[in-house]
Amino acid sequence: MNFSEKVKYVRMKLELSQGDLAKAIGIFYFTISRWERENREPQIAMLGKFYNYCERQGIRFESEGGECKKTD
Repeated sequence: MNFSEKVKYVRMKLELSQGDLAKAIGIFYFTISRWERENREPQIAMLGKFYNYCERQGIRFESEGGECKKTD
């Protein structure tokens, strides 16, 4: 699973718009849009914000095969 797919997965799982996810992470809306649309990898600081948010929401990504798992 590439980063763009991870972002879309998180948004769909949490039922968030791009703007809602951006606000929750503390970044600009167009950044989320670019990640999804252009399949861009974020800078390390932004990547950390995204994964920290995912962990707080109980979502983690397996390193092998890129599988997504929501933990409760």
